[in-house]
Amino acid sequence: MSIFGWRRTTLYRCALELARPVLLERELTPVSSLSLEALWARVAYELGEEKLLHRLEPLEGRPGLARALSRTVGELRMVNVEAGVEPALLEARRAFETLLDEKKLIDRAGVYALALERLSSLPRAPLLMLDVPAAPGLELKFVSALVSAAPSVLVTSPSEEAQNLPTLAREELDAEGEDALSRLQRNLFTPQHIEDAEVTLPFFSAPGEARECVEIARRVLDRARAGVPFDDMAVLLRSPGTYRAPLEDAFRRAGIEAWFSAGQPRPDPAGRALLALLACAAEGLSARRFSEYLSLSQVPTPDPEGAPPAANTESFVAPDSSDSLLPPAPPVAPPPEEDAVDVDAPAPLGQLRAPWRWEDLIIEAAVIGGTDRWKRRLTGLRAAAMKALQNPTATEAQRGREQRRLAELTSLEQFALPLLDELTALPTRAPWREWREALQRLATRALKYPTRVLAVLNELAPMDPVGPLELSEVRAVLARRLSEITEPPVRRRHGQIFIGPVEAARGLSFDTVFIPGLAERVFPQKIREDPLFSDRLREAVNDELEVARHRVASERHALQLAVGAARAKAVLSYPRVDAEHARPRVPSFYALEAARAVQGRLPGFEALQRQAESSSRVRLAWPAPEVAAQAIDDTEFDLAVLDGILHARGSVKGRGRYLVMTNPHLARALRARYSRWQTSAWTVNDGFVKPGAAGRAALEPHQPAARLFSPTSLEQFAACPYKFYLSTIARLYPFEVPGELEELGPLEKGSMAHDVQFQLLNALRADGIEVNAQTLTQVQLRLHEVVKAVAAKVYDEFKPAIERVWVDGVHTLEADLREWLKRVAEEPEWKPAYFELSFGLPGRDVDVQDPRSSAEPVTITEGLRVRGSIDLVEQGRLGALRACDYKTGRARAEEGNVIGGGRHLQPLLYALVLEKLFPDATIAGGRLFYTTQVGGYRSVMTRLDGPSREAFGRVARVIRGALETGFFPAAPDEDECRYCDFKAVCGPDEARRIRRTRKGLRAELKELNALRDEP
Repeated sequence: MSIFGWRRTTLYRCALELARPVLLERELTPVSSLSLEALWARVAYELGEEKLLHRLEPLEGRPGLARALSRTVGELRMVNVEAGVEPALLEARRAFETLLDEKKLIDRAGVYALALERLSSLPRAPLLMLDVPAAPGLELKFVSALVSAAPSVLVTSPSEEAQNLPTLAREELDAEGEDALSRLQRNLFTPQHIEDAEVTLPFFSAPGEARECVEIARRVLDRARAGVPFDDMAVLLRSPGTYRAPLEDAFRRAGIEAWFSAGQPRPDPAGRALLALLACAAEGLSARRFSEYLSLSQVPTPDPEGAPPAANTESFVAPDSSDSLLPPAPPVAPPPEEDAVDVDAPAPLGQLRAPWRWEDLIIEAAVIGGTDRWKRRLTGLRAAAMKALQNPTATEAQRGREQRRLAELTSLEQFALPLLDELTALPTRAPWREWREALQRLATRALKYPTRVLAVLNELAPMDPVGPLELSEVRAVLARRLSEITEPPVRRRHGQIFIGPVEAARGLSFDTVFIPGLAERVFPQKIREDPLFSDRLREAVNDELEVARHRVASERHALQLAVGAARAKAVLSYPRVDAEHARPRVPSFYALEAARAVQGRLPGFEALQRQAESSSRVRLAWPAPEVAAQAIDDTEFDLAVLDGILHARGSVKGRGRYLVMTNPHLARALRARYSRWQTSAWTVNDGFVKPGAAGRAALEPHQPAARLFSPTSLEQFAACPYKFYLSTIARLYPFEVPGELEELGPLEKGSMAHDVQFQLLNALRADGIEVNAQTLTQVQLRLHEVVKAVAAKVYDEFKPAIERVWVDGVHTLEADLREWLKRVAEEPEWKPAYFELSFGLPGRDVDVQDPRSSAEPVTITEGLRVRGSIDLVEQGRLGALRACDYKTGRARAEEGNVIGGGRHLQPLLYALVLEKLFPDATIAGGRLFYTTQVGGYRSVMTRLDGPSREAFGRVARVIRGALETGFFPAAPDEDECRYCDFKAVCGPDEARRIRRTRKGLRAELKELNALRDEP
């Protein structure tokens, strides 16, 4: 950019311009920051391989070693020091310089060295250096040479940075005036005595960085109302990483446009998609990770066969970087917008656009991981879809749905399976070169826009000899570089507030400057010594190397630079709460020094804290200002109004009405809460209690004569009528995604135990073997084989995550079943007769049920039609039958159980079913058999007699009455909410709410409570 003959540039760009002819002549390329990291990773690796790390050998292989060497050796090269340096650092420097020569690269120190050689070619012209920092060494030499070569020079510096330029005449330009800003700029960190003044430092605190940023936004709006443009204000940060996100959020809420000098990090979809695929490979082709890849909208256009595009193995040529010797390339055009499509139509080959359907198919197929499992499960899903399509009773709508499903399944198989093969082909352990080539193939096949990923891989080319590396190490290298991309700021920031690190304010001035973070270890930051080259050694080698006093001076200079950028007002602040660690914070001693500079006396910490709190009056528990007019957004305004209503002494009627008028969701929520907690009558917010005509009509298909009920669903009524309604009538259930088992949980253990018992008892019956004391050893050996077979099947289905945990769980299950067999052998008067005797399950596979099973449902007391399966039917010596239901959990049924308060109906219900299935047999009753150590191997017997029939009749009548009247309140029994799947629907505290608010309505729950009291 040139204005009236002047050319604007930075110090490093000026050096690049001077060195350009030599760089072109020698074919040298300035190294980028990412390539520099890769170079140092290779240097650290090669030094470790050649045993040249010396004292640093214990750090070999540590991820931070390469960065530490880069920082320390880079400083040594800038100062050009070799004598007295430790052998490990000398070896690192020599290896780095050799690698630069080999790759024809040049680092920052090399550019400055060449620029110094070419300084005589610089045209003699006036020179203005506006707040240019110059570190000791080559930078300072270059600045001195520029000053010496110019016919006239003007250097402006915010502090003592120009003291190393002795040829210049110095002039101190102190801030004049006695206002707070002038005194702060003039007196900050000055050792001399300062006269007292009755002025106050603009200083406030807030509970945490997020609230601090909200208060900054509030003060920005105040200054804007006073006539200060947004682009004449700035927020200068010492810890940009901590404050960037909360500042962005606060300014978005306040409607303030912000200009981030370093750009704004944004998630990189392409990079994250590749990382998701690598995680998929690391987790054994995890279906969850593959679904994550699909969700990032990076699925490319497939080839005509529906497969991913062919891999591109050509060398990637990176676009020119910002440090290129050529003019910057024009900005890349955004990807073209895709044409609108019908999302309900199947995805035709070559036009993939419905990976969201693929995720449904993956979940439906229960794909968890492994190539074989992917193929087997998808093939099984295809067979099921074909069977449904060929069903002669299917409607046209059902056939159309299955045809679309088959088309989507075809597109999923054609695209996903080749990509999974590509993931399977990734190296196990290989040098970085092989990894880079494999990742380039994967990226060009799996990503719609792979350019940035390829650029990152290309910049990491200097690491090619490093290795062998495992996949986990490759992911660690790429994670930080691919997960985010920084969007550069717009060139002009008119109307936008400046946000950037303190160093970015050099040469700039603003009417108002905000400086947050003046808390301990935030500003100033903790002073740390170089871990590879201690200050003691540095001082002995060269006085230009940075030591602790330089670091302290740098922190002080940062605050001076920040306050010096303000023309009218500088506002300081600090977070008084560390939200991450939940502990209080105190203002840093820099805040004390700022107060001393303004007031002329050093306040105490407590006094400064009180001053900061009184300046903002921010409350931790109420994120809103005391005055609604000071709110930055609607949420704060509403909270401020509510706070005024809560603390008002006079009439407040109607002051909050606008809230429910403008937000119908809030109105509905408040009315629902009021009706639940403040009224004494049943309302629609108490469950399904007032159905109306439409509700009663909807219940007609669920009357006892019209549908089938399972024993488990009937047991839910006594636990909570509303739970019964949600699960049995509305048929809601938690959404579950198949995944790897972390342990053998209760559901999996129960299912495995039932399968083992069914298969074992069937095999014993086929071989004519009874379980008794004489055959127990033989039967237990058979048990081991059956457990092994069932465990192998479940292992293949769920793919347990931790092998040892899985093996221990299977061993525990086998031990429980061995004890179960022992208990069976000790009861010779009852023999197993029928296994998995099902009723009302016509579509069930004949291989998993007893031949005596009935496809027809069974009608029992009060016309209840039931379906289900009895685990075991035992036959006594005299021919009597009894039902046995196996349990693998804790023993919750008590001795003498009949209906168990309506929650243990299975023994009695199964006995009633046996009475219908075997009308000529004597039915003794039913029992619950807890077959594990957790359940104590207890057997709870329920006899089928007159009183028990009457008890079940009462249960059936109560349920029938609820179905006829449509009365299913959320009235849970004690502790029923703890493990309820519907806690998100009605809340966790329903039992207490019902007891407290529905005291006068207990008559309507009388029958239910009576059931709960029955044994």
